[in-house]
Amino acid sequence: KNLVVPLPGNVGMRTGAVSAMLCFALEGLRKASPEFGENVLVLGAGMMGQVVARLASASGCRVFVMEGNAFRAERLPEAVKVVFPTEEGWRALKEQSAPYGVEKTFFCFGGDATVAFENLKAVMSRSPDGILQGKVVFSGGAILTTQMASANGNLQLLSSAKAGPGYRDPVYEAGGDYPTGYVKWDVRRNLRVLLDAVAAGGLEVDSLITHEYPFDEAAAAYEMLLKPNPDALAVVFRYGAEGVE
Repeated sequence: KNLVVPLPGNVGMRTGAVSAMLCFALEGLRKASPEFGENVLVLGAGMMGQVVARLASASGCRVFVMEGNAFRAERLPEAVKVVFPTEEGWRALKEQSAPYGVEKTFFCFGGDATVAFENLKAVMSRSPDGILQGKVVFSGGAILTTQMASANGNLQLLSSAKAGPGYRDPVYEAGGDYPTGYVKWDVRRNLRVLLDAVAAGGLEVDSLITHEYPFDEAAAAYEMLLKPNPDALAVVFRYGAEGVE
């Protein structure tokens, strides 16, 4: 019950079908609590990275996205600065984020992130005595090996794996609720504000739906997505002979 909200009149079923991913991205953003004007870095421009970049940009942040896949990079908003995951890209990022450095970072990819994390330290914000600071949120399934304490200064490493409070809480999902004064952004409210943003034109996601398959071809869709660096982002299925989405 609490995971369902009405679609605004000008928001279609295709957009509604990807709204769960929007919630996951928003929850990661809430953990980072970016401030207007801050330098934000998003690593990876898959579906998660695309939405995080859009939300951070809409929050007034200076957004950098590191992505080597041209198909994904081309779908980022114009206001976002794209850098490539190379030594030159890291140098450019350090120059463009000066003098404050990167203050919030989002890892939006899976697999081994150790090298990227070590490179990140050179561009993150530092205190006057050179101690690393800022927040690093892991919204994707990254694997990280690192030494804590002095090696990472005061960096805050945060894992984000939910769509908001209430997600996978069986009591909440069945209709139980949280006190509004204590739980401000539950999953239902996250969903509502995101769909309202889409309806008002403040958040564009339709261009991220790159493929559409009849449901009986679902296996082919998954095979396509499992290929390395597929030219795809969100994929939706059509149900029924009438092509109802």
